[in-house]
Amino acid sequence: MDTFGCGLLALRFPECTKHLGPIVQGTLVPNGARVPGTSQSLDQIKAAWVDGSALRTYRHAPNSGFRKSWAAGDATSRAVRLADMSRRGEMGIPSALTAPQWVFYDVSFSKTNQDQVFKPHAERQFSFSQEYGTYVMENILFKTSFPAEFHGQTAAEASVILHPEVKGRLADIEKNVISTHESAIRIISKTGVFANAADRDHCLQYMVAVPLVFFWGGNHRTL
Repeated sequence: MDTFGCGLLALRFPECTKHLGPIVQGTLVPNGARVPGTSQSLDQIKAAWVDGSALRTYRHAPNSGFRKSWAAGDATSRAVRLADMSRRGEMGIPSALTAPQWVFYDVSFSKTNQDQVFKPHAERQFSFSQEYGTYVMENILFKTSFPAEFHGQTAAEASVILHPEVKGRLADIEKNVISTHESAIRIISKTGVFANAADRDHCLQYMVAVPLVFFWGGNHRTL
């Protein structure tokens, strides 16, 4: 529900909607997929709308922006496209994972960081550390409390709890000291001016300050 809520609210912002719609404006898809909150009916691939590969750098400063959560959408779009190709009888590529030098194993796993020299794929054979099966679905992490980056959930919760104790004496607070884990500091600890509005839920300091100052009784005021 949080995902749908954020998606519907995003329709208010041109930064989020400027990519929404068919690739060629005016194209009609009678049996397409409906985009929630809109009258759009798009082909099933363009309806998970994204614009690039699932790079982690989308989610880090200084690159955090409105596309920071598009990795899953991009992967889903690609999966729908490949499934459709398979359904139509498109041939497979037998050695896509194992051919030397130019394909998956060698391109993605056989370079050394020092000299960028290719090693034979047999030396760096790729394998999963476990059988995944339904692992992802059974171990998914839900952001059930706050629409903010995952590593800041506990800090936001603590701020909501502390709000009644500090709401009347905010001027007395000199600073807040937050102890957290390395990944939170690396990904969402930010100071200074935000690059854009999408920076907000990727800033631990912001996520702590807003509920501490504005939240009360489960309600919040818009900044």
